[in-house]
Amino acid sequence: MSLLSIMNNEQLSPLFTISPPVFFLLVASCLVGAGIGFSGWWCRGLLSATSYTIVGVANKFLSILLNIMIWDKHATAGGTVALLVCLAGGTLYVQAPMRVVEGEEEVDVEM
Repeated sequence: MSLLSIMNNEQLSPLFTISPPVFFLLVASCLVGAGIGFSGWWCRGLLSATSYTIVGVANKFLSILLNIMIWDKHATAGGTVALLVCLAGGTLYVQAPMRVVEGEEEVDVEM
């Protein structure tokens, strides 16, 4: 959007200036966001839907922990305990074994 604005010679608010460091941070955040999106699709291709969901919940823990450590407005103690219960359940998760069909050889498949 910033490039379109510059290309069309649009007038920006005097409070909003695009200096080189600000423009660099804007482009860097766009690239990081796109990288996160593509890595999510790549990860989803390697895992089952359930495993991917568990990985996502486990990754949320770091952001919650940082929120608790840095800012004073964060989740309640009950909410944090509920999160820990969910994470504990995620660590206990094991992929269900494949069903064996009668008449077929049993094949050991690791997930």
